Amino acid sequence: MEEENKQEEVVSTTTNKVEKKNLNIFLLSMLGFVGAIVVIVAVFGLVRVYAQNATDQFTYTVAKILHLPAFKVGETSVPYSNYIEDYKALDHLRNYEKTNNVANAVYASSTDSQIQEEVIYRLVDNVLVEQSAKKFGLKVTDDDIATSKAQILQNFSTTAEAESEIKSRFGWSLDEYVNKVAYPYNLRVKLSYSLASSTEFDKETYNEADKVLNEIKNGADFATMAKKYGNDGTASSGGDLGWFTSGAMVPEFETAVFALKKGELDDELVKTEYGYHIVKLTDVRTSTAKDSSGKDVTQTEYRASHIIFPIGDINYYLDQKLETTKLHWYLRITNPIKKYLEKKNSVS
Repeated sequence: MEEENKQEEVVSTTTNKVEKKNLNIFLLSMLGFVGAIVVIVAVFGLVRVYAQNATDQFTYTVAKILHLPAFKVGETSVPYSNYIEDYKALDHLRNYEKTNNVANAVYASSTDSQIQEEVIYRLVDNVLVEQSAKKFGLKVTDDDIATSKAQILQNFSTTAEAESEIKSRFGWSLDEYVNKVAYPYNLRVKLSYSLASSTEFDKETYNEADKVLNEIKNGADFATMAKKYGNDGTASSGGDLGWFTSGAMVPEFETAVFALKKGELDDELVKTEYGYHIVKLTDVRTSTAKDSSGKDVTQTEYRASHIIFPIGDINYYLDQKLETTKLHWYLRITNPIKKYLEKKNSVS
C-alpha cells in the first residue's frame, strides 16, 4: 500500500512537472508570437511613416506609441503624430471650403504637397518660437489661454455652436483648437513684444548689418548683397527704392541720403524705426512739379538703394534662427525648409 502511494506521488509529481513545462513552453510561444506581431506592426508602421509618409489612423497610432520623429529642429524632435494631426486638420479645412463653396477660400484649391509644406513650416516655426521663448523666459499662462478661449467664443452664440463649427472646419474639439492654435499664437505674441524691447536682439541685428556693410566696403556688389540679405520688397531689385523727394522717407533715412554724393555708399549704418539700413545714393536729378497752388516748382529727386535689417521684427528674428539651426530630416517628402534656405542664400 505504501509502495503504491509512493508510486502515485511520483506520477503526480512527474505530471505536474510536465504540465508546468508545457505551460512554460506555451507562455514562451505566446510571448514569442506576440513579440513577432509587435515587431511586424512596428516595422510596417516604420515603412508607412518613413517610406510612404502615410496619414491614416494605423500609422498615426504606431507613430504616437513609438514616438517616431518627423524631423528635429536643433535638439527638439517633432513627432510624426503631430505632423499627421496638423495635416489632417488642413485637409479637413480644404474639404470644408470645397463642400461649402466658402468665399475667398484659402485652402480649397491647395494641393497635398502645398498642405504638407504649410504644416512643416508651421511646426518648425512653433519650435523656433518655443526655443526662443525659453531663452527669454516667456511662458503662456492659464489666464492667457482663458482669454483666448473667451475671444473665440465671442464669435459664436453658444459654446456648443463653437464646438460644432470648429469640428466642421478642422475636425478638432474647441480645446484641441485652443491648444493647437491659441497657445502658439500667445507665445508668438509674447516673443514679439520681448524682441521689440530687447537690447540683445538690437545688438545682434547691428552686428549682422555691420558685417554686410564691411563686405560691401571691401568690394562686394551692393545689388548682389541686397538680394542675399535684404528683408523687404526691394531685395529682389537689388535694394532699389526708386525715385523720391524730400518728405517721402523717415527723417533719419533722408538725412543720411541727402548727405551723400551720387554713387556714394554711406560708411555708417543708418538706424530708423524700421531697423538698420545700409544706404547708397545711386542718382540725383531735378524735375518740375506743381505746388499746392498749381504753380510750377523745381524739386530735387533722389534715387537710393538700401539693405534693411529689421529691429524687433519676429519674422526676421526667426528667419535668422532658421538659418543657424540644424534641421535633421527623416521623411521622404521634399524638405521645404531646405529649398527655402537654398533659394534665400543663392546669389543671382
